[in-house]
Amino acid sequence: LFILSLQPTPEGVSPLRRVTNDSAAYSYPRFSPDGTRIVAIRNDISGVNPGEDIVTVDVATGGVVPVTNDLGATIEMGPRWTSDGTQIVYAAALATDPNNHDIAIRNANGTGTPLLLVRDASDDLYPVISPDGRNLAFASNRAGNYNIYIMDVATQALSQLTSNPENDFPGDWWIP
Repeated sequence: LFILSLQPTPEGVSPLRRVTNDSAAYSYPRFSPDGTRIVAIRNDISGVNPGEDIVTVDVATGGVVPVTNDLGATIEMGPRWTSDGTQIVYAAALATDPNNHDIAIRNANGTGTPLLLVRDASDDLYPVISPDGRNLAFASNRAGNYNIYIMDVATQALSQLTSNPENDFPGDWWIP
């Protein structure tokens, strides 16, 4: 993982800083709310135990903490932080059924058991939890193509936000 500083840097100093120092590939990186950690999918294809899992990376030290550790038995994607930085919400599918992602949430330090927030026969992707933690936006193909759905986390009431013939995916919550 690399961080690119958008601030002016002194001559001879690169605005690009490497955070991790391994041969793994990282995808879906997101800064924690306080900016001290990054959550990402780490794919260690050349390691002793090759596989793909969610990790958090300390921005200052480059230290990696596994959030999941099944080495690819589950395909995780799109991890996002909760607003307090204590949990990670993500899409997960069994490797034996890679087109049926469900939405899970787990402690950011990797402890505990993941909790499934959305479980459906459709493919549910790109979860984004609202800043107050009350609602979850995600994309689902339950109506054919991908549209955005909103779920009340407490009641599990589900509503379809978009109904577009093209695929729609949530980006983030906007609070005016």
